[in-house]
Order: sequence, then structure tokens, then C-alpha cells
Amino acid sequence: MAGPGRPKSRKPLEELYTDPVKRQLGEFRKLMDKKGWSERRGARVLGCSVTVLNRLLRFDYPADPTDWIAKMQRQIRRESLRTHMPVQPDFVSTSVAERVEDVLRLAQVERAVALIMGGTGVGKTMAVQHYCDSEPDAVYVVAGPGASAAALLKVIAGRLAISISSSSILALRQALVETLGGTDRLLIIDEADYMTESALQSLRIIRDEAGIGLVIVCTPAYLDKLRARRSSTINQFLGRVDYTETVPEAPSADLEMIASQFKLDDDALRVLIDGSCGSARRCRAALVAAQRTNGGEFSAHGIAEAFNQLMPTSLED
Repeated sequence: MAGPGRPKSRKPLEELYTDPVKRQLGEFRKLMDKKGWSERRGARVLGCSVTVLNRLLRFDYPADPTDWIAKMQRQIRRESLRTHMPVQPDFVSTSVAERVEDVLRLAQVERAVALIMGGTGVGKTMAVQHYCDSEPDAVYVVAGPGASAAALLKVIAGRLAISISSSSILALRQALVETLGGTDRLLIIDEADYMTESALQSLRIIRDEAGIGLVIVCTPAYLDKLRARRSSTINQFLGRVDYTETVPEAPSADLEMIASQFKLDDDALRVLIDGSCGSARRCRAALVAAQRTNGGEFSAHGIAEAFNQLMPTSLED
């Protein structure tokens, strides 16, 4: 069975590219222009090569374009639906965000090592990403599951556009030190709880030899786990930590700042704060969900209904 791009016909181009076909291809070109997509990005969305997309848009791809046009139409429909999605709350400079960004700035300026710790959903990651948006010399990497030394160093190398074929930890480490040395880069590792000890030591060596700032973002449980090992190599890392910041639950004032982007009365705001349970992420999710229920009404009832759509917390029945 022929798939997209597989020749089904040897018809002349003028028979393949009728006026309706050209209009459909033109609609996809408009979508690319509107979204600011390059042909590389457009090709990735469709699952084809840049050459195929380029020839389709020039009406000279010598195969039946029907399947590609069907994919383009599906993408156009999805993008149209996205314009009607609920409004996502903008980033606001909450007290939590300010604390996180202060530590990041300090680590970068002083080329120091810092730990930022806090529970899930309190706003650590959003604050880190906002800092990176305004600071191009920050290198942001998510460790996550499977963060072995080699895997993590390869991801960092990719962020820095370093091309290295070797899987040797030593070779990867040396390449990163050479690239980062003498710069004012800040290396930020988020979701560090999954990192192996070898990965942590590799980061320590890179930081020491390159003389850059290093920030590890994790939960307090990760620090407890490191301390419990009582190994000399773990102590090598912990002994280099200059600053620690433990981010608490998002205070009510922070949640009010997030909610201020929408029209909530006092009762609705109280329900929002109580249901958020100190989680900025949960607060944002409820505000989005509220737009899907009760006609987007931000009443106390509407907010309560929004929380019913979310995963219950451990504090809820």
C-alpha cells in the first residue's frame, strides 16, 4: 500500500497540481508563515524531508500529493483548534520566582555551585525557564530518568552544538570543558533526582575545570539521599556547594498574583487558593480548566468544578 511520498502516478505535473491542490498547498504555506516555521520545521511536522516539502510548495514534486495534502489539512485543523484553547496564565514574578532567579544570578556571576530544592509544582522549573529566556548564556538541561553520566553529557553537548561521536565519558567531559572554559555560562540541571553519582561527579569536574556556575534543581529528598550515602565522592560534590535555596510551597500571595490575570471575586479566589494546596502548577491548571467549564465562569462554583477535573492531591479525599 502506497504511503505519503510514494509514487502512485506518473501523471504530468499540470494534472497533479490542479487549482484546488495548489490552494491547499498555499494554505499550508500561509500556516507556516503565520507560525514563523522554516521549511525544516514544516517538514518535521509533516514527517517528510525538506526537499519533499520544498518541491510540494513549488508544485513540482513528481508524485501524487494527495496524502501529503491530507496531512497538511489535519495540521491546519489542529492549529485552528488551538486558537480556541483556554488562555494560559502568563509568567508572573512571584516571591518563589524571585528567590529562584536570585540564586541563579548569584551562581552565574560568582561561578558558584548552588542547589535549588523544592517540592513538585511550587514553581521552580517555570522560574528557571524564565531566567533562561532572558539569559542566553544559561544552559538548561533536564536530567530525568536514565540520566547516566554519558547520556547527560551528550545532552549538554547537544545544547552547546558540540559534535562528538565518542561515547567515552572522558572524551565528552573534555569537549565540554574546552567549550565552556573561559566563558560566563551557567549550567542548570533540572529534575536532578534521577542523576547517577557518576553523572554528578562528571558535572563537578566540568564545573571545576571550566570555572563556570552550576545549579542543580532537585527535591530535598535528593539531598537527603546523597548525604545518606556518606561516600567520599559525594562529599567532594557537597563540599563545593556554595548556596542552597529551599523553595517552600507557593504562598497565598503568589497564587493571588497568578490569579490576578483573571476576574475572580473574593469567594472564587479563596476556593482557588485552598484547592491549589500551595502548588503554583495546580493553581494554573485550575484557571485553565475553569475556562472549559461553566462557560468560562470564574465563580467559586466554577473554580470548584475546575478542581474536580484535576488529579486529587494527597490532601483531598
